[in-house]
Amino acid sequence: MEAFARGSPLIPDVNKALLHLVEIGKVSELENKMLASEECEDKKVNGETASLSPNSFWVLFILTAGTSTFSLLVYVFRMSYANSEEKTIWRLTTMIIQQCNQAKRRMSGKVSDVAESPTTSSTTHATPTQV
Repeated sequence: MEAFARGSPLIPDVNKALLHLVEIGKVSELENKMLASEECEDKKVNGETASLSPNSFWVLFILTAGTSTFSLLVYVFRMSYANSEEKTIWRLTTMIIQQCNQAKRRMSGKVSDVAESPTTSSTTHATPTQV
């Protein structure tokens, strides 16, 4: 995000003003004043430090693990019991594929028997290399 549009006549004046503030040390003074006032101290509550640690999130961890496990179990049971129709379709599909493979084997055996039989005529056919 730009503060000024490109080519704005205000840009050189603003750059000069910012450079002047950096040169006289006003920017450093503002940084020290704003950041130095914030102190990071551990406050004690009931004699214990109130800082965050993995122990602070144990309830969240248990809740997340419980919901994830429950969701996984629901998914597994739904897939195993509710989709028995899909399993039947899958079995039917594999049976059709097996039948097609067996039919191909039977057909390929018949074609090779015909090609090797002595009753075939000795006519020559053009092959791609002869054309």
